[in-house]
Amino acid sequence: MPPVTLRLDGIELKAIGTDCDFCGGEEFSLFWDRMRHRIELPTVFCNTCGLCQTNPELTVDSTKTFYTSLYNKYHKRKEPLSPESEYVRRSRRLAEARLETLANFVPRDQTPVLVYEVGAGVGQFQEVCRAQTKWQVQGVEPGEEQVAYCRSRGLDVKHGFFDEGDLGDKVAGAADVVVSFHVLEHFLSPSLFLRGVSKLLRRGSILFVEVPNLLHPGGSLNSFLQLPHNYAFTPTTICNYLRKNGFTPFFLQEKGPNVATLSRYSGAPPVTLEGCAVLEDVDAVRKRLRALEHLFGLSRLLPRLPLLGKVRGALESA
Repeated sequence: MPPVTLRLDGIELKAIGTDCDFCGGEEFSLFWDRMRHRIELPTVFCNTCGLCQTNPELTVDSTKTFYTSLYNKYHKRKEPLSPESEYVRRSRRLAEARLETLANFVPRDQTPVLVYEVGAGVGQFQEVCRAQTKWQVQGVEPGEEQVAYCRSRGLDVKHGFFDEGDLGDKVAGAADVVVSFHVLEHFLSPSLFLRGVSKLLRRGSILFVEVPNLLHPGGSLNSFLQLPHNYAFTPTTICNYLRKNGFTPFFLQEKGPNVATLSRYSGAPPVTLEGCAVLEDVDAVRKRLRALEHLFGLSRLLPRLPLLGKVRGALESA
């Protein structure tokens, strides 16, 4: 893929073509040519494995520039962080549901249990765990404002990007559970992320991952596809990633626009593509998403037609 230079608010960002992170494929087919905020960066499908990804993708330096200089503007909240803010309250509602899922497999009163959260955000999962379980929870978060808020609430959150080479002596190999909600799609290499996570875990430990679900975008693809998301997963492609990197999925749930998975770490080294992958049916995915996009376009033009709303709901749940 040819390189691309973006200029957002006077800041130059560079994107370069890359091989498929999952399978190493070098050939791609264009799916969508723009993202949220009318950013012209293509989304493609890998012709080998069917993974949906941004390609060209931002370089490492441009990714860090986006997070430090542009992220808050392009993903802005309407009010400061506080326990009463809508953003924090919504995060807490999501955290309650996620804890309910995890507690089906790890009893709330079990001790000792060390849970490590990659991408702690405003710390609501930690707060819910602190209030409702006997677990110890730690985390890492790159956002300065979010970390400051977490620490003001007495939460154990490290400031920085998740780096497999900087895990901390108290965490490496000691975690019983790693959780990561709406984070994996941000990484330039989900493979490196999962290898880093594996160093946190013991054999048999649990990884709980939730990502946006490409099959249920919940709106126009021009909004669903966005920087700094580098990947758009389906249930098939997220499970492929897990299996390839030594994890065995045992729970999968599609809920609204998200897909959640729980997996156990086997301790086995990464396996080959042939040994783990069920290739995505890209033609079926394209057909579904283009039908949804057409329907969302009609719904914007004709918002009061009740039949249209029923049809869209039926198509989304299919």
